[in-house]
Amino acid sequence: MCISVNNFQGLQDVLEVECSSERVETYFDVFTVSLFLLKNDKILAFVSPKSRECTTSSYFSACVVDSVNPRLSRVKTLLVDLPEGHTESFGCNVTSLNPQRRFVTTSWSLDVRKESE
Repeated sequence: MCISVNNFQGLQDVLEVECSSERVETYFDVFTVSLFLLKNDKILAFVSPKSRECTTSSYFSACVVDSVNPRLSRVKTLLVDLPEGHTESFGCNVTSLNPQRRFVTTSWSLDVRKESE
């Protein structure tokens, strides 16, 4: 899976959701990586490794562009106000070009739940 969640820098109240293209087939040419909220399809972060274009939303989001290996490019966002016991669902789309010169979009989703302490 190319979407994950971890505590941001060890902070219990700040979660970092990350979407990457690293598991897309190595012979595919990655064009875009996007992270979005499933409930309303709001894009939180979008990166185009080839053009080095990065777009983020009102959330605390960032892009990491790897110009040497575009497959290692990723987008991430911080989730700081998720109430205990609440779940937020995220989606991750990676659009790439396959060897037959056709665009392929690979998608993953992840439910993030803040457990009570």
